[in-house]
Amino acid sequence: MIYIFLLNVLFKKKITLVMKYVNVWSDLSKKGIKVNHYNRWVPFTDNDNNQIVIGEHKSYYGVRASIGGSKNHLLFINYVNQFSIFDLNKFNFVLNKTFRDEMYFIYSLCFAIVNGLKNEQIHQMIILSFDKMIFIKYNEKYNTIICNYVPVRQSMVEFHGHAYIHLNEHILFFGGYNRNNLRLLHKYSIQENIWSIFEETLPIALSDGVAVLSEDNDIHIIGGMDQEHNELVIHIKTKLRLWDTSQLVIICLLYILIKQKYIYILKYWIRTLQIRFTWVNEINEIIITYGINKTLLSSDIA
Repeated sequence: MIYIFLLNVLFKKKITLVMKYVNVWSDLSKKGIKVNHYNRWVPFTDNDNNQIVIGEHKSYYGVRASIGGSKNHLLFINYVNQFSIFDLNKFNFVLNKTFRDEMYFIYSLCFAIVNGLKNEQIHQMIILSFDKMIFIKYNEKYNTIICNYVPVRQSMVEFHGHAYIHLNEHILFFGGYNRNNLRLLHKYSIQENIWSIFEETLPIALSDGVAVLSEDNDIHIIGGMDQEHNELVIHIKTKLRLWDTSQLVIICLLYILIKQKYIYILKYWIRTLQIRFTWVNEINEIIITYGINKTLLSSDIA
């Protein structure tokens, strides 16, 4: 049976839960599959049914975490100036690292796995703050890490409590908090090591939400808090291609009348974020006008 294993670490409440999630629309009854232990949160326990609590003795306020490893069995955790690795199979921490004092992060903007290596035992990650960044290379076989500290060339106004996703060489940030909740969308380029702000904004000011990239390249921003710090039950959906220039491909259909037969030509246009959607409409008007004029010209000749 195919299911998704979900891990929910409630650091503030000192609770760690797990769920085996199956598609609620699948016809499980016809397959004779019992779903009593699926699609519900249960305590995370070891092989002896002892409850496991990750980060039991820490507050973990503002923590960032991500699952990785050669078998997706490692939980990488960044908290302030602490970096830890928890083995989900062995049920214990296998590594703890304290960064030097000058790299103390009051708020870690994001913690992301940016693997680009063929070696499955080597994992690359970054921890990003407003004006500094740490590149981390973890060797799973020898359980060692190498850290490189890099200053960010262009710092931004401090904000935190945002949703974010990692896309190839970029990290997108949605909303956040800086005395007031923000509607802004930021982008950080890992390769160029600079910040930028989109002209477009969120429909509402939002902080403490979560962003998820789906398989069909939709970005889902879920939950968060409004300006009055009220919890929101909200789901914002947007297309990845609107924010990632490598995905901004427009397929234009040009129809030209030659000898009273239409030849369809597919032409791809790579457009940047500065090009407005009206540009597409203008092209369509030109194409339609050209087609009409061509038809009238052919009729006059006939």
